[in-house]
Amino acid sequence: MDWTVRDLAKMIDHSLLAPTLTFDDLEKGCRLALEYDVASVCILPHYLKRCAEILKGSAVKASTTIGFPTAATRRPPSWPRRSRRSPTAARSSTWS
Repeated sequence: MDWTVRDLAKMIDHSLLAPTLTFDDLEKGCRLALEYDVASVCILPHYLKRCAEILKGSAVKASTTIGFPTAATRRPPSWPRRSRRSPTAARSSTWS
């Protein structure tokens, strides 16, 4: 198969997941994704609404993470917490 730039672009999820991302960075990143017509823009949950607004009417999808390993997301109080008492406890399925 002969791949085109568009074919390859549609395999890319443009990630904007830096915990220090600003609204200006979000805007620029979304515009870049639109320019290259990638598959999606993956952003932190609190930017989802603005990202979807920017991408509206295009084929680029807005996507987000859940529990990305940064301080950018928080565990809801109703979710159980893993025990961190020992390395064995952290690997076990014991919740505290």
